[in-house]
Amino acid sequence: MTNKELDTYIELYKKGDQEAFNYIYNGTYQNVYYTIFLITKNKASIEDYIQDTYLKVIKNINSYQIGTNFKAWISRVAHNLAVNAQLVKSKEIPVELSPQTEYIFGPAIEPDTNIDHALDSLQGVEKEVFIHLIIEGLTVKETAEIMNVNINRIYYLKKEMEKSLKVIFQK
Repeated sequence: MTNKELDTYIELYKKGDQEAFNYIYNGTYQNVYYTIFLITKNKASIEDYIQDTYLKVIKNINSYQIGTNFKAWISRVAHNLAVNAQLVKSKEIPVELSPQTEYIFGPAIEPDTNIDHALDSLQGVEKEVFIHLIIEGLTVKETAEIMNVNINRIYYLKKEMEKSLKVIFQK
């Protein structure tokens, strides 16, 4: 969904059209998901953070300026929320699970797909560029806005990411 289409639905939502929110949600969910995934790397808590992100967006929708980049705006909201949650979580005392937990639920099994393999193989900003460009389908310009870096830096990181993936998938 383009930024212009999102802005149209945002204007409708601001005017009271509750159905417009479904389009906003569907048009931005993937961006929010992977923004939070980059920070938490914990698939179990992502849905909670996504819900918190959209609640915050609903509460503050009037602070979004039509004509700017909504995907970048909502990604920044998700990013800040997840970072703050991680800071709080880092101060908590960890609890170890008993061996019976794995016996009851079994070991965690994740599908071995190329996307998961790439995500596991890439590190830092290359992983973030991969998520924004490849998974979310954002442009280089939108990625630069979300990451708050110069567009030339994104072109460089994209080239480095592609080199890394080429090496990984040629094995």
